[in-house]
Amino acid sequence: SLNNIFFNKPHGGWDKTTAYKTWRYSAAWPIRQQRIPLIDGDVVVHLNIERPNSLSDIDNRLKPIFDCMQMAGVIKNDRQVVELHAKWGDVVGAKVVIYSLDTAEAA
Repeated sequence: SLNNIFFNKPHGGWDKTTAYKTWRYSAAWPIRQQRIPLIDGDVVVHLNIERPNSLSDIDNRLKPIFDCMQMAGVIKNDRQVVELHAKWGDVVGAKVVIYSLDTAEAA
């Protein structure tokens, strides 16, 4: 969740927390092992996300997932996402399907 990924630096600005950096690396590693080719152009993303509890906000889950996809080398930047479909689902973590608008193929 976005609630726990950044902290304020003592002299201004912000940075990612150690916990978030650790999560992002551990989540990106199995994706990298799939050797999914980098998608250069615009993408459509379908997300099925585990809901931890009834008070959870789905929008707080989006940025960490996109950051993970970038770190895993699937997309260059989350600016490529031009369409998004997200829902709570019966999954552990998240299921992500990315469609390249250039090739109309799913990653």
